[in-house]
Amino acid sequence: MLQTDPDDNTKLKELGEIQSRGVELELVGHIYKDWRVMATKSNNEIEITKDKDPSLIGTKPTPQPPDQTASIWLSYRPRLGWNFGIGMNYVDSRIVGGGGLDVLPSYIRVDASAGYDWKHAKLRLFVENLTNERYYTGGYGGLTGGLPGAPINVSGSVEWRF
Repeated sequence: MLQTDPDDNTKLKELGEIQSRGVELELVGHIYKDWRVMATKSNNEIEITKDKDPSLIGTKPTPQPPDQTASIWLSYRPRLGWNFGIGMNYVDSRIVGGGGLDVLPSYIRVDASAGYDWKHAKLRLFVENLTNERYYTGGYGGLTGGLPGAPINVSGSVEWRF
């Protein structure tokens, strides 16, 4: 794994070994006749376990993955072939630069969908980042800064079954 160099955040250096431990939970179920929910939660702890530089052992590498993420998706399927969904994704803040100076903020992104199903076809419309939240998907601190997530965007799909 590459890490931002704490002495010069425009450079990357190779790490020895890292260890990741965590818990992931997922809950899926019907909450009412035509309503379905899916929720996830993860907690991840990561640390350097071996390196040529002994001062790094026991510390977190940079860039770091988020310590916590969570999501919830609620979908509604009334009888006549229609389906609708809305959900949120949460990503915790994380350090991406040497010395802990470059931090990507936590964010919540809201997505939505609508569609219709026929016997042999499906039509779907997706809206990602419904609130046009400004967020970053990752980064390497001083080397690249944050990698911005997509602004609000709309996509669709058509499926035909033979």
